[in-house]
Amino acid sequence: DTPTSTRKLPTEDPKALISEEDFEIGKPTLVWTNYNGTKIDESSRLGQRWKLTEHTIKLISLDDMLKHTLPPTDSRLRPDRLALEIGDNKKAAAEKFRLEEEQRHRKRERDAKNIPYVPTYFKKAANSEEWEFTDTYWEERKKRIEKWQQSQKS
Repeated sequence: DTPTSTRKLPTEDPKALISEEDFEIGKPTLVWTNYNGTKIDESSRLGQRWKLTEHTIKLISLDDMLKHTLPPTDSRLRPDRLALEIGDNKKAAAEKFRLEEEQRHRKRERDAKNIPYVPTYFKKAANSEEWEFTDTYWEERKKRIEKWQQSQKS
């Protein structure tokens, strides 16, 4: 079961969360904790500008392999996010507007042709309103990595 909500633990760790359902039955289950506290990574431009922790910076960072193997939909590749990251708010706003206009245009084209939107990595579960992950992401990722590895050998 996935917790439907979270609540702060009534402990000495104000950064930890537990499942509310578990809290109600008296069996706290830790579901998240900030592993390095509130320490801001002041040594990086992201830490200085956005007050991000070292952990967050690691999560959003891109090495050369990731740049070439992530799907084009990954938010770490979005030009608006990258512009915002370096402090170019004007470019970030323009890129966000451009991206959203492209999305609206694609939707209008689908609607005009009466083509339903089909998610890339999910499908509707049989006899349900829920969605299931198709594993297509991992298959495509493996191909992207193999292609990138081949390009590094040349």
